[in-house]
Amino acid sequence: MRRWRLGVLIALASGAAMAVAVACVGDSGNPAPTAEGGVDVQSETDSAVADVTALDASTTCDVAKPFGIPQPVAGLEGAFTVRLSPDYLTAYFSVVEDGGIHAYSATRTTVNSAFGARTALLPSTIVRDPTVTGDELSMLFWGSGADDIYLATRATKNGSFSAPVLVTGVNTAGEEAYPFVREDGKVLYHTSPNGLARSTNGGAGFGSPTPITELKLGGINWFPTVTPDDLVIYWAAVFSDGGGGSFAIWVATREAVNDVFSGAHPVTELNTASNNKPNFITRDRCTLYFARTGVGVMVATKSP
Repeated sequence: MRRWRLGVLIALASGAAMAVAVACVGDSGNPAPTAEGGVDVQSETDSAVADVTALDASTTCDVAKPFGIPQPVAGLEGAFTVRLSPDYLTAYFSVVEDGGIHAYSATRTTVNSAFGARTALLPSTIVRDPTVTGDELSMLFWGSGADDIYLATRATKNGSFSAPVLVTGVNTAGEEAYPFVREDGKVLYHTSPNGLARSTNGGAGFGSPTPITELKLGGINWFPTVTPDDLVIYWAAVFSDGGGGSFAIWVATREAVNDVFSGAHPVTELNTASNNKPNFITRDRCTLYFARTGVGVMVATKSP
């Protein structure tokens, strides 16, 4: 199963990667994670998120409305996954290169401009699907030699990330992968042996995963992506319907965070004969970033 996962990952990430200049991250002190990944990744996140909650709060797009024609994201050529900071100006992404899977960040001046030079995040050669809390001080990813989820932290946004540690509260004897941390750092979505799952952080690290049973619809369900309010979830699934590609983007919603998700359906306007996987949805639900095999990171927007 592990070999099959890696084969699928490389297939999803295929496509030419452009040559870029890589800048080294500056040195800084790091909050030390415990050996069990028990860092409180929620620390300082609430205040950081509060600064940007009004960014797009004035409008909310109808989930049922279709997205417009997707476009490649300039500056992220060769990337096969991307997550954004709360102001949407910093990207965290993975690239297959030099015989490994490397993680980078890049910034842009406005949401419509191209991302600039890439900065390496960790020296590890297997850093898949990095996801960062709203304060950008805690990064989770999977890989680094096993199909498990790891945590790295830093003291400032411009600092170096610490050596990663396993998040043992989340990981089991099976395979945990494709993490997506909610903006406030309190909930981690990921895949588990039982399909899509979530783990909560009560202040001492993430606990045991709870399967999202209502979204276990058969087939393969990977790449969970949620809105900051936790009411809309996108993910990629392999079904006999829902799009021509092996992986198609699906969406489901709920009225409150304690409700189950319902109304699951494919986002047909974005699904093609290639693999398509969601990466990041903006707070107003209007803009979705996703990856398409052979193209790279795409962005699609809908009207309110």
